[in-house]
Amino acid sequence: MYEGIYAASMMEQQRTAELNRACELRRRAEERMEGTTETGERGRVRAALTLAMRPRRRRSLQKPEVVLW
Repeated sequence: MYEGIYAASMMEQQRTAELNRACELRRRAEERMEGTTETGERGRVRAALTLAMRPRRRRSLQKPEVVLW
């Protein structure tokens, strides 16, 4: 029983950390946009912000081992 509670707590902490990171990135991007009048720069900041807010992949990037014989 306690393992499930612990796991849920860890997942909640991870989610909170990800939200905090996203909010911090958004705040920084908004600060950068305040003094910006050039449209291209504004677009780059918005694109970076969109990518930062996207949920990250959970899968490992390791390829499965292939046995040929």
